Amino acid sequence: GEFAGCPSRPSCVSSEAQDSEHRIAPLSYDGQMSVVVTTLERIVSGMPGAAKVERDGNYIHAVFQTPTMKYRDDLELLVGTDGQIKVRSISRFGYRDFGVNRARVEALREAYEKG
Repeated sequence: GEFAGCPSRPSCVSSEAQDSEHRIAPLSYDGQMSVVVTTLERIVSGMPGAAKVERDGNYIHAVFQTPTMKYRDDLELLVGTDGQIKVRSISRFGYRDFGVNRARVEALREAYEKG
């Protein structure tokens, strides 16, 4: 029911983080949880670099791969009963991500809000 915390390196964002470097706002929703999870799964699967998307109930885990260097990032979504969608995105390798994980979450937010 909770994500692991972000390490001290800046290549992680999480709606559960307390510090401004890692903190990102959760997504929110109205409606049926099952519909929301299905919609999120579809959107994430269609995002650039999505190599693998798995769903377990109201939890989604996706692996993204960069085209050139083949680095892998993990995106986690947890749809809660409170209308909030917790999110965490982290690079598996390297210290900096040059804002890629934050940008990925914001692109997801934009796509989700558009429907």
